[in-house]
Amino acid sequence: MGHPHGRLPPVGSSVERGGDVNGPAAVYSIVKYLDWMKKYAPPQAQGMTFSESGPVPAQGNIAQQIFWYTAFTADMVKPGLPVMNADGTPKWRMAPSPHGALLEGRHEARLPGRGFGPPC
Repeated sequence: MGHPHGRLPPVGSSVERGGDVNGPAAVYSIVKYLDWMKKYAPPQAQGMTFSESGPVPAQGNIAQQIFWYTAFTADMVKPGLPVMNADGTPKWRMAPSPHGALLEGRHEARLPGRGFGPPC
């Protein structure tokens, strides 16, 4: 008996198994993240765990953060931090989450040593 929607539900994360972890947008985003990490982040950032990296923006040495987790917000608004104004307001702002098509057919995904994937 077949699945009611004509396809089996995903059984894994790869495209071949119904997921999209190795799809063009996913590959593009990982490659871009790694490029930016190497180009813009301090060298020690590449070895930090999630928990180690969370409080770092409150130290005032980061111009932009690629990912925000709300659990760390409280650490970013404490009086006296370099990222706070004297009047108690934050110096930083949070951009809205992106929306719309991530890629619109103009990019090709590439993993180091793997060549180019199909156009997105």
